[in-house]
Amino acid sequence: MHLDEILTETAQRVPQRLAVTCGDRQFTFAELDAEVSRVASGFRNLGLVPGDRLAYQLRNERAEAIVTLFAALRAGLVVVPLAVRQAPLQVAYVLGHCAARAFVTEHAFLERLSPEQRTGPEWIITVGDAGDGTIAFDALPFEPPRALSLGLSADDAIGLIVYTSGTTSRPKGVAHTQRRLSYRVDLFVEEMGLTEEDATVVASEIGRPVILMGQVLPMFRTGGQLSLVDGSDPDAFWAAYRARRGSSYVITASGMAPALLAHPAARAVSHASLRYWICGGDRVLPVAHQLARDVLRKPLREMLGMTEVGFFAITSLDAEIRPGSVGHVMQGCQVRIVDELGSEVAPGTVGELLVRTPNTMFGYWNDTIGTFRAFSDLWIRSGDLGRFDAEGYLWIEGRAKLMISRGGFKVAPPMVEDALRAHPAILDAVVVAQSHPVQSQVPFAFYLLREGATDPGEATLRQWLQPRLDSVSIPDGFARLDRWPMTDQGKVDRSRLTWMAESGGDDQLTNHQRGVVLGRS
Repeated sequence: MHLDEILTETAQRVPQRLAVTCGDRQFTFAELDAEVSRVASGFRNLGLVPGDRLAYQLRNERAEAIVTLFAALRAGLVVVPLAVRQAPLQVAYVLGHCAARAFVTEHAFLERLSPEQRTGPEWIITVGDAGDGTIAFDALPFEPPRALSLGLSADDAIGLIVYTSGTTSRPKGVAHTQRRLSYRVDLFVEEMGLTEEDATVVASEIGRPVILMGQVLPMFRTGGQLSLVDGSDPDAFWAAYRARRGSSYVITASGMAPALLAHPAARAVSHASLRYWICGGDRVLPVAHQLARDVLRKPLREMLGMTEVGFFAITSLDAEIRPGSVGHVMQGCQVRIVDELGSEVAPGTVGELLVRTPNTMFGYWNDTIGTFRAFSDLWIRSGDLGRFDAEGYLWIEGRAKLMISRGGFKVAPPMVEDALRAHPAILDAVVVAQSHPVQSQVPFAFYLLREGATDPGEATLRQWLQPRLDSVSIPDGFARLDRWPMTDQGKVDRSRLTWMAESGGDDQLTNHQRGVVLGRS
């Protein structure tokens, strides 16, 4: 089954049931299905043909976002979602790399692009009035309606290209096929026990695989309800949550959960209907777990996934939640933990994760060598270091690429970060590699303070770490930040922090902190 057919099937079964709320607009399943067909006809009448790439950059609260996504799929196009926070250079790179023939966007985003950065797509479609060289979304050639024969082969076709955040290299276009994604939706619905009675507020952009596969399509499959909001606006999130009389489940990036749960509105609504709150994308901080216990009266469930394979581990509904663990391997997925020679290791031993899932990517778009390097036989090399415990819980210990080699000794950043977070003044910490003329690399620590806390300073932090870490793991330098630089996927931008540690040239650093960075040993 193709992804848009999930919507059509439910529209035929429960046509008048409310499907989606976005901003001040609502769609029943029948209304949304009809609008998707209308816009799909507009795309095809414009001249787009199956296999063409259509990129879009639209906010969640724009109804055109979800309509564009599914209309493009129905028209047989390959959808390329762009994050709303992506910088012009990143947008231009993606548009050129995937050779997008059409780009659907908002005027505010289009104005960020220079004339040269707009030259790739043949058609630029803007929500609202048309501008110079653009077509208004509402002025697409919707007539005549098209009999949308997608022309998709029996062997499946690529339907989605999602670009990675590119923190360790140029962004890569991860290509997924429609039928693999569709099959994975059914597995998730079954594993998480979702039904037509469920409702969820979507705070992250719908084109992200974890959101598309974990919230949007499961609700379309079951006949549940979606509310699409801007996740950077806690008031909008909690207003939508309250309007649904409480959501039955929520999925957020790990960095988003503390801000939402610490907002006063979180304590002003009932959480009686909430079955679970899932966090993924990065390590979940202890403060987030504590907020969940205090506010929701329920623990957070951690989930692990990759753009290349989707989610593959979560604490199942009938299992004990162990904070810090991403739970068990999910239905239909396989995980092996191997040593540097590729041999499987025993429980309790740390190694690299190899992953295989029902929706493993088809490959990297226009990158044969990158695809070859990502696969080990039919397994994806995740780059994550982890271990299974005796009960089969999976624990992530860091990234293989993030290991710091200090004079021949290995330093694991997560161990240093955990030791720093244990300090009563430190809210969060990230440790990166900094080049060194003698030792090759040394650890450098950035940290955030708890609200109202006094900065302990470098000398005190060194003293704090000495009894907790070996001498090799103690950072050579420290810098306090007010907030983390973030990637387009809501993760801490470690490459940006590495650059800051090397150059000390970031505007977020105070003069004092620049001196700390530049005055490294």
